[in-house]
Amino acid sequence: YFGPYGGPGGIDFLDNQSYSFDLCSSSNISPFVKYSELCDTFEICMGDTTAIEFEFYSPEAGQVTTSAFNFYGLTGCGVLQNIPGNVATATAYVIGQTGNLGYHTIDVTATDNGIPQQSFAVSFVIYVKNVDATFTYSPTTIQIGDTVTYTANSTDNDVDIWYFGDGSPLDSGLSVTHTYVISSLFNVRHTVRNSHCLQVTSQQQISVLPVGVSELNSSLNASLSPNPTNGILVLTALDLSSNFTIQISDVQGRIVFERNNVRTNEQIDINELEKGIYFYRISNDKGERKGQVIKE
Repeated sequence: YFGPYGGPGGIDFLDNQSYSFDLCSSSNISPFVKYSELCDTFEICMGDTTAIEFEFYSPEAGQVTTSAFNFYGLTGCGVLQNIPGNVATATAYVIGQTGNLGYHTIDVTATDNGIPQQSFAVSFVIYVKNVDATFTYSPTTIQIGDTVTYTANSTDNDVDIWYFGDGSPLDSGLSVTHTYVISSLFNVRHTVRNSHCLQVTSQQQISVLPVGVSELNSSLNASLSPNPTNGILVLTALDLSSNFTIQISDVQGRIVFERNNVRTNEQIDINELEKGIYFYRISNDKGERKGQVIKE
């Protein structure tokens, strides 16, 4: 506290304190409040608990002040202590939870026992922040040369850092774009930092396909599943009477598996293949279907 004349006053008990007064009454002055924040907004991180302490003073000697809180339906909050007196003390708490994300207003009212009774109310704002690193990307089917847009699901973040998984420089921002020049599986990470909150990271694995291997629209309704697979694929097709040829290629275009005369619902064992992205071609005399499959 620097005092009224701009120099250090040496009065340390006023450091980081705020006082609110109401001097409108001439017969009985209402209580005034001291609280330990310089602003009226309390920021709370998801999962954290914040306690807010208040002291209420009655200017007239011998008066007793009581206090009451109005949380307006806010969940995850309450009163730890509420002791009448002169000085009256009260402590409220708020827990950052999913159900109370965002901004909320809380009122605390101090009332003395003077004649006539006088009250003084102070409002403060609670902001429960969720540090959310989850994200979306578009397009969901990506080929070499496509521009991929990554977008954070939360606009609350102070800092957003993106790692694209291909050795390229990091990028920052709520929404960023990136172009891949090779086909492979990439682990994309989004790291978020927010003031007073712990750093969190979200990761998604994306696949970048060579040009021309995305699913084709054709009269051949067939596919391989499950995808991703641990090593066993099943051919699914509407045509139950036909035989199919299955070809599987790696990201360099080399055929690593081929099998003829495969029928619908027949199992295909690719356990000998390494983990990674592969591209399949299902064909018969009626057409073909191309797609990708991930071996985990």
